[in-house]
Amino acid sequence: MIYIIYYYDSNKLFFKEEFESSYLSSFLNKYKKTKIICQKNGKIRKIFEKVSFAFLKPYSYKNMELLINDVVRIQKNNPACKIILFGDFAKDHYIKLFDVLNNQIYGIILGDNETTALQIIHHQKNKFKKIEGLVYKDNNELTYNPNNKIVKMDEIPFGDRRILVENNQKFAEVLFSKGCVHKCSFCRESKKISNAKHTKIGLNL
Repeated sequence: MIYIIYYYDSNKLFFKEEFESSYLSSFLNKYKKTKIICQKNGKIRKIFEKVSFAFLKPYSYKNMELLINDVVRIQKNNPACKIILFGDFAKDHYIKLFDVLNNQIYGIILGDNETTALQIIHHQKNKFKKIEGLVYKDNNELTYNPNNKIVKMDEIPFGDRRILVENNQKFAEVLFSKGCVHKCSFCRESKKISNAKHTKIGLNL
């Protein structure tokens, strides 16, 4: 079992589907049974199943207490589970997050989510150096494996919409492209994936 857990941070009184998590869930579900969970302060969804991999997406430091509690619960029930952080907040604050979580995580994805996550679930042993796009600790030193690859949009199924359906959400966010060939200083897209080709999903109209 794979968990995709995102920590929704909003002043609104409802859960909201998170599109990056929904696409990662649908992609990994092709290889291993995957469950997507939305965690929100005040409305905690319980975690019971045995899990081999847990991909966690925090939104801000306000989510840290809830995230740390989940990490402890997952590791208590599944000592061999690999816990990985992903998302823009994790990428921007990966040094601090390694300190906060005190070596309790396997690594943080800095490259393309789908490319790196797929390599992680296919590597049963701790062969960090072979996993592209992952930052991890090696002898207490942070090490990053560059990632120049990107999963094409046509290889990713439509997003996992379970959260959307459960909450009767009236809209859906859709991912049409990944990365960018330009290097604008004000935009994070070119910084996510080095030299990534701009790919677009094929639409049948």
